[in-house]
Amino acid sequence: MAKPFRFKQFHVFDHHSTMKVGTDAVLLGTWGNPPMHGKILDIGTGCGILALMTAQRTHAIVTAIDIDKASIEQATQNFRDSPWSSRLRAIHTGLVGFSNDHPHGFDYIISNPPFFINCLKTNNPRKDVARHASDGLMKAFVGSLARILKPEGKIALVLPTERFDKFQNLLDQSELFILRFCKVLPRIGLAPTRLLLELVKLPVDMIQEEALVLRGRDNQYTDQYKELTREFYLFLNE
Repeated sequence: MAKPFRFKQFHVFDHHSTMKVGTDAVLLGTWGNPPMHGKILDIGTGCGILALMTAQRTHAIVTAIDIDKASIEQATQNFRDSPWSSRLRAIHTGLVGFSNDHPHGFDYIISNPPFFINCLKTNNPRKDVARHASDGLMKAFVGSLARILKPEGKIALVLPTERFDKFQNLLDQSELFILRFCKVLPRIGLAPTRLLLELVKLPVDMIQEEALVLRGRDNQYTDQYKELTREFYLFLNE
């Protein structure tokens, strides 16, 4: 029998979802800066982890979408089991069609997008759809973000460092700009493997640059990482 992943204020079942609970989602869910009120969209929600983290941190209405039906069914159940069920909803839909129906509809967008182009594909077609995106899908993704976001809104994303140059090229052709980014280093002395990005629709004079190291030389979590995730992980002290 499947067991849930337990956080301090909620739990998540992810055994039917294409996107599981993982470090990338937890980092993005804690590093992002969502508004306390308004309308928030989680794109490619999987089991619903980002939507739940955002609901815990805010009083906003959170909508989660995913093209995978089983993922939406699992996210829906996770939402029902949470303390914020009245503010969470999961919709089985594709992004492009949804963006056409909701222009300028959201104050904040959060997503762990399927940009793992260079990763080896799995033997699971559902996971392959969730984790691998063609250049055309990337372009459609960026265009949909710009369409859905309100003029004063923000977007929070996580992506592999090797995808940044191509993603930046797409941003240069869009109406989105990087406001801040964080390089995520798995351990002191190693190169960053992930980037956390915050995007806006207005040009930015100076991009805010940050760095986050997950583990020290002793392989223990750094104080920086523990402080960032303290409100969620059960294994961290109150």
